Amino acid sequence: MLEFPFNPFEIKPILEGASEIICCYFDKARDVAYKSDGSPLTRADTESNEFLHSALRALFPESAWLSEETRDNPDRLGKAWVWIVDPMDGTKEFVRGIPEIAVSIGLVRDGLPVFGAIMNPLTKEGAIGWGSEIHLWGMEANNASCASLSEATAS
Repeated sequence: MLEFPFNPFEIKPILEGASEIICCYFDKARDVAYKSDGSPLTRADTESNEFLHSALRALFPESAWLSEETRDNPDRLGKAWVWIVDPMDGTKEFVRGIPEIAVSIGLVRDGLPVFGAIMNPLTKEGAIGWGSEIHLWGMEANNASCASLSEATAS
């Protein structure tokens, strides 16, 4: 079992903090800028990104950072542990007032994914997982009995 240099359950309050930031902007007028690829960028994206960067680096200072909303730093390639973050997946939906968005956090070690966390800020549904463990909140879960992931189905 992989040991983390932090308690994985410490990620849930970080997801909740980023979610609170996003919720503050959901029912308000949205100032939208556009990135060079034409995708929208809002204050909710940038503030969530800044919060996540600060919180995750404080939790695990030796880690590197890769985010959709931050210029990539090639120094991350020399680090064993890298956070991969989308501070608000679903910006197009957010701009349209559609509550299908998520804060997404991943962690890789030596190039392999070892941890993931996701939360919909508006429904408060979320999950964290690593290895064979998954912890859900705000939703019901079905435990399917299958021998391997390749046999699993989603419905």
